[in-house]
Amino acid sequence: MKDLVETVVKNNNCVGCGLCSKLYQNCYGMQISEDGYYRPKKFRDNHNSELNEKFKQLCPGMVRREKLKSDNEIGIWGKYEKVCTTYASNEDIRYKASTGGSLTAILVYLLENNIVDGVLQVRTNEKVPYISQYEISKSVEDVINSIGSRYEPTSIFSKLNEVKNFEGMLAIVGKPCDIASFKRYIQKYDLEEKIYCYISFLCGGTPSINATLDILKENNVDKSEITELKYRGEGWPGYFKVKKEEEEVIKISYTESWAQKLSKKVQQSCRICTDGIGEMADIVFGDAWNLNENGKIDFSESDGLNITLVRSKIGKDIIDNAIKKDYIKIDTEHLDENTLNKMQPFQAMHRKQVYYKILGKKLSMKNVPYFPKKLFKNFSKNQSIVKRIKLILSSVKKEIKGV
Repeated sequence: MKDLVETVVKNNNCVGCGLCSKLYQNCYGMQISEDGYYRPKKFRDNHNSELNEKFKQLCPGMVRREKLKSDNEIGIWGKYEKVCTTYASNEDIRYKASTGGSLTAILVYLLENNIVDGVLQVRTNEKVPYISQYEISKSVEDVINSIGSRYEPTSIFSKLNEVKNFEGMLAIVGKPCDIASFKRYIQKYDLEEKIYCYISFLCGGTPSINATLDILKENNVDKSEITELKYRGEGWPGYFKVKKEEEEVIKISYTESWAQKLSKKVQQSCRICTDGIGEMADIVFGDAWNLNENGKIDFSESDGLNITLVRSKIGKDIIDNAIKKDYIKIDTEHLDENTLNKMQPFQAMHRKQVYYKILGKKLSMKNVPYFPKKLFKNFSKNQSIVKRIKLILSSVKKEIKGV
């Protein structure tokens, strides 16, 4: 019997979510690979055809995005109830957060108003600051301690058993691919009564942990000596900061840390992702980057501001009530897609080009996850013939080189 998990990994379609380690009990475990990503390690063969069928339906390496009934009405930014810009009313949260603090403020609202009893989210490993992990936050203090972006691998299914055994209602926060696979699992196994909402954020891909360690090495910092590592926050966009005890030993800009370092080692599966915008979530947050007079992004430090994509009725209820109770404030009530495209040019362009990136991978004789081909081909229709060929050839080249 063909090992589907090995096929996903071999074809560089694995996102490191850890689904396989939970679905195929005792067959796989998750570990950090030499490349610096979470990957399954095989312990014994799996011969369960029923589980294989479930794996095909649930794994983001097999299905990246399902075909939806509403696809005919969906544009580049997916289905949504409204798009606005927001920020946390609490100035301390807004300052500490990577962007405008709206996501953290929403979680505080949900906990303080007893709407949820816990939040599954990513936070720093206290003993090893350069490692991130999923945990269930049960208090506002836990949520505040989890504030800020973490640009490194995490495995959402590592906490599946805790979610199953949790007494009360949960909010789930994660990358778009995490939300999609976890939500599919929850629905497949009839666990929906445990989950109140799903919250995501605009994602540019998961960098290798090696990218972070490289920054430490380049700055002659011993990873075993650091006591704090922040990727962003304490301003917007904030700085990549590292401390030894109370001494700050590294401070580099967001453009240097992300654009020049971290984004260069994003896992290969992210390069053909058809959902960096969190289509399966109830609410999605992102950077509402300031634009200069020429309509280009200005990364100068300023007060954080979130793009807020409200994708469902429950998401709209959460946002509306959080505004009424003054947990978040509205900056722009209705954000038009033209401005949205300028604030997030990577997301808009990637959605318009990914069809041909995937086609290049297929021409390299590699498997690709299922995605609605007609929809994404339509998104790409305005790309010139020359551009399409370049995208295909670039994709083929990367597959051959394995980068």
